[in-house]
Amino acid sequence: MFVLKEPIAHLKGSCVYENWEEGEKAFQALMMNIAACQEVGYFKNLDTTAVALIAWSTLHGICSLKLHGHLDHMSEHEPSLQQMENIVGQSYETFMQMLERLK
Repeated sequence: MFVLKEPIAHLKGSCVYENWEEGEKAFQALMMNIAACQEVGYFKNLDTTAVALIAWSTLHGICSLKLHGHLDHMSEHEPSLQQMENIVGQSYETFMQMLERLK
């Protein structure tokens, strides 16, 4: 899932790539949540699919950086990151605050 080709290669090899229900359902759930947010005033005049893709890729990126050791490496060498107790948690909270401000 995080920067590996194997899951997609498996899907293509299993002839289910065209109709990957789990992946489609997960992204549809995210899009439904984005649409619900739009109904109450968030993400005004923004494309639902684009907002979902940005949210997905941002959180995927944070997880990938953590899993591959990049966040830990950076937190050892970057003074501003050394102050963060929980770099993943604080990054997530900051992302959520950014989304809140898009109302």
